Amino acid sequence: MNDHDKGILRDLAKQYAEICARPVQDERRVLWRQHNSLKQTRPLIYVRAFAWQEMPESKCLCEEPFARQHEGAFRNLLFWNSLGDDSIFEPWTTVQATRKCGGWGICAHQNQAMPYAEELDDPAANVNNVKRSQLWGYMAAQELTAVSPAMHDEFILKYQLPILNEFGLVAYGCCEDLTNKIDMLRQIQNLRRIAVSPFADVPRCAEQIGRDYVFSYRPSPADMVSYGLDKERVRSILTKDLKACRDCHVDITLKDVETVEKDPERVKNWVAITRKAIDEVFG
Repeated sequence: MNDHDKGILRDLAKQYAEICARPVQDERRVLWRQHNSLKQTRPLIYVRAFAWQEMPESKCLCEEPFARQHEGAFRNLLFWNSLGDDSIFEPWTTVQATRKCGGWGICAHQNQAMPYAEELDDPAANVNNVKRSQLWGYMAAQELTAVSPAMHDEFILKYQLPILNEFGLVAYGCCEDLTNKIDMLRQIQNLRRIAVSPFADVPRCAEQIGRDYVFSYRPSPADMVSYGLDKERVRSILTKDLKACRDCHVDITLKDVETVEKDPERVKNWVAITRKAIDEVFG
């Protein structure tokens, strides 16, 4: 790596390390541990995507491919921090091993949110020999969203169960509508998080999930940020849905954001609107 690239990476790493050292990271760790352990917290906000490729900050200046890879990762994290959601930023960066993958591999302690819970150890750098019972397991079945619960159970879930039941905690669902399949999912031992996608019936899901699992609410990015930012419309949608799941352990995930029409402030503004909606509903 040349000196030019080293200088850029060192500066970005210093900025990121300062973010990681802020007391708010510990506060968020406590909140996510409690929340994922079904203890009462305020609803947490997790921005999973923000059309990074459209942001001016995504432009890399390093010359070598290896350095550009890590420069891009640091710039992404620095911008992500500016959005003001409840994401946790840890003081390390990941260097991937050289490997070949044919589409199958090891579940990586992720749950489409922040993988913290009182029952599990926090994520950490350079930890080896971790058993599945110490990790989150995650699966979904988007391809079966339109089939019946009985067919979903017969053709997918019964094959997923032996895998999922080996994990410490389990998150299930991505973009599929699970409204009619929540009772089916109760077969999963240590199921802890259920995705409530933009296509789901929020009130019906809230009634079924109750306080048994985390209600992972995922409003439509098209309604939220992708095509303009109508503050009143966003507030109205969020307030309506949050009132329906007010008695649940709910968090709010913004994901699958393919565009924000090159507006670098849009997601940050959405986070602020969402916090106001949370305050209005939850006090």
